[in-house]
Amino acid sequence: MGDLFGSCLRESGQRQVEPRDTPSSLSRPRSQQNMVVDDLAERWGRPPPCRRTLSHRKARTESRCCPAARLCVSPVPREPQCVRIVEEIVLINSDHYAEPPACVAALKEIRGAVAEVVWPPGASTFTIFPQSGKKSGEGNGVVPIRTSFILALERRGWHKEALFPLETDPGGAKFGSMDAAKSFGDEPPFLVEWETGNISSSHRALNKMGLGLIAGVISGAVLVVPTRALAQYLTDRIGNLRELMPYLNLWRALPVARGYFGIVAVEQDATSTDVPRITKGTDGRALL
Repeated sequence: MGDLFGSCLRESGQRQVEPRDTPSSLSRPRSQQNMVVDDLAERWGRPPPCRRTLSHRKARTESRCCPAARLCVSPVPREPQCVRIVEEIVLINSDHYAEPPACVAALKEIRGAVAEVVWPPGASTFTIFPQSGKKSGEGNGVVPIRTSFILALERRGWHKEALFPLETDPGGAKFGSMDAAKSFGDEPPFLVEWETGNISSSHRALNKMGLGLIAGVISGAVLVVPTRALAQYLTDRIGNLRELMPYLNLWRALPVARGYFGIVAVEQDATSTDVPRITKGTDGRALL
């Protein structure tokens, strides 16, 4: 180490300090040690080395990735054609329903439809204009993104705006239709919804899906929501994963005998001011 320091100092034209003239680093206060490191870094023309040890980095990484912090959250591998799905949260997988071919096919088609949503038109990725949607007339539209997703599902045999197969109590409001649904074999329909409303809309959608699974009238359900990183550039107050996280254990506790219940979180590939905004009212076909 002494030879390394000496060679660096000789190259910079500085006088080499003999080891006997250099106090032990252990005898210096930490603030003085840092000043010496910063001074040497300035002379060498590069940033000072990180003062954290590998054990500190490892501890920090382990605490950030602790399973207890994000229960049942499975990060999706970042593949070239499917980088926008960043998390898939399994709320319920009763009777190991995610393993049969019907559920495997449904989830595969949902992932494939998500991967087909691009911006700008003709691109191979989804790059969004980074403008906040808090002010009127700013940000990016949400409905066009959902529309392009549904169109991609229709090409795979899904039916859009299908009626929800469960009646409400007399005198109560009726359930809204499902964004898209498809039956695989003899199984009840598998439904999916892409969130375009506020957080209350997200809760209603998940509650409706949960009731359908409890009653056995649907075989599975997935809600697609943006992450916070994407939601900030969309219509203000759109439902997003971060605001749903505190309530996940509620839906996990539903008494579902058989079926799949999950949330898919999506995010942009990139942001750029060189792409146009997705204006509200844009035909969703333009995103495909």
